[in-house]
Amino acid sequence: MIVEIFDDFCPEADLEKRIEYAKTAEFKTHEFKGVEYEQIHPLPSDRFVMKEMEYIYEGHFEGFHVLRKGHHPTGWIHADTNCGGMAGVLYLTDHEELTGTAFWSHVKYGQRANIENEEQAAEINGDANDPSKWRLVKIVKGMKNRMLVYDSQLFHSVWPRVGPEDRVVQCSFLNFKPYDEDINP
Repeated sequence: MIVEIFDDFCPEADLEKRIEYAKTAEFKTHEFKGVEYEQIHPLPSDRFVMKEMEYIYEGHFEGFHVLRKGHHPTGWIHADTNCGGMAGVLYLTDHEELTGTAFWSHVKYGQRANIENEEQAAEINGDANDPSKWRLVKIVKGMKNRMLVYDSQLFHSVWPRVGPEDRVVQCSFLNFKPYDEDINP
């Protein structure tokens, strides 16, 4: 799995509950492992997403979930290397032509953040907003109720770089553990 798309991911009633919850959620800046993320609302858990992912990928998942609002930070190309092995984006607003996720390849290091040392990490972070250092690989449109799942090592950003401030997504950061074949053949 590198990038997979699941349309109509949630049942309609579940999706509407998520959207209503997001309308009253408090979005603010949160720090995670030394990095500040703007317009975040942490979620305590999400059994539905976890069960669906376990069914799709036939394994056990652990992880955390947040709501994210807007295009913050604008266009920042990054990888979610400190958040788990897989990432998922569930689009809660319908801005198909105005928002989505772009995947990038760094001109020197490629599509995956296989960071070997602090100097390399600093160089990649320094290039995060320099378009001359990146090649666009793929754009996934942000359709409401679309779940985008990808390897968290892939470089990506919101797309386009500037867009509607009412864009709301649920981000899930997950670690996968295959089922033990002796127990679950």
